[in-house]
Order: sequence, then C-alpha cells, then structure tokens
Amino acid sequence: MRLQPGPRRSPVHRTPLVLLSVFLLYVLLPAAPAPPDGSAVPTS
Repeated sequence: MRLQPGPRRSPVHRTPLVLLSVFLLYVLLPAAPAPPDGSAVPTS
C-alpha cells in the first residue's frame, strides 16, 4: 500500500485511511488505559 501524495485526493483513496485510523483507535485506546485506575473499570 503505497501512499502517493498528489492533487488526486478522492474519497475512494481516503476511505481505507479512515477505516485504518478508526481500527487503530479501537486497538490503541483500550490498550492505553490497560492498568485499571478505577475510572475505566469501576470495581467499587
């Protein structure tokens, strides 16, 4: 998957980037607050 920066910015090429960003967010967000601080996982 080669990114070619140019004047051709069509939604067709932008969609996979958005999906990838959302996927990374879903993967990185839950992985960031891994240690239960009490806010993410209310144990009380």
